[in-house]
Amino acid sequence: MKKKDRTATPRDGSPDGIPEAQGAEARGEQHRSEREGSGGNRPGGPPARKDTVGKLFNIDDFRLPSWKNSESYRSALNSVLERLAETSSDILSACFGMAVAGTWREWDATVPVGTEIAVDDEMLMDTGDTTITALIKLKKRIDDFLFLCSIDDTHRSSPHGLHTGEIKLDEVDTPHFPWDDVKACCDHVLDAEGYKDRKPCPKCGTRPEKLIWISFMSPLWTWQQLCGQQGPLSICPKCTIQVEFILNAMN
Repeated sequence: MKKKDRTATPRDGSPDGIPEAQGAEARGEQHRSEREGSGGNRPGGPPARKDTVGKLFNIDDFRLPSWKNSESYRSALNSVLERLAETSSDILSACFGMAVAGTWREWDATVPVGTEIAVDDEMLMDTGDTTITALIKLKKRIDDFLFLCSIDDTHRSSPHGLHTGEIKLDEVDTPHFPWDDVKACCDHVLDAEGYKDRKPCPKCGTRPEKLIWISFMSPLWTWQQLCGQQGPLSICPKCTIQVEFILNAMN
């Protein structure tokens, strides 16, 4: 005896059991009802808000994935960060050597043997050698990434590393995004030279082109709840505060 296919198309010819005469509109109502009956869940995020009483959760308690707290993850990350720090130092030394052998060679000939000179990124950005300039920009991106990764748990209670209610007057108008959300965007570092006309740090006065600029995007759940924000965000590495957020998109 041949077993019947239980998934066969209904006798009325429609794939979902709704007569063809009722059309797509009827099927759409059925699908909508099924979604509402299952709680209205949206893939990748919480269900749509309803006017019901429920248990309250602090989203900060769930924001950092548990695997990021594992010893093996942090050990691997620390190893990479150490190598990046060494790379940053190597780039500075190499660029100084390139400058002395190139555009600074005449100046080098006048410097007495044994002279010690303090060299920083800004000096090497002005050598006139485009290769050195590109390398120093790469070094700065590495340094910015290292700084963002160095923001530890002491800064997670508030964006400024302060206890609730202790934000100073000169920080009232600064952004206050959770640091975990900011660190999640640390691989999107922007060229600070494009923001020379923006706000300096309100605490130390560091010029905007000397701040760290990243392309910030709030977490996925904020977009699902229609409160997402995206745009450039500046951070002062000296004061560890968020300085300015330029809103480019929101929902």
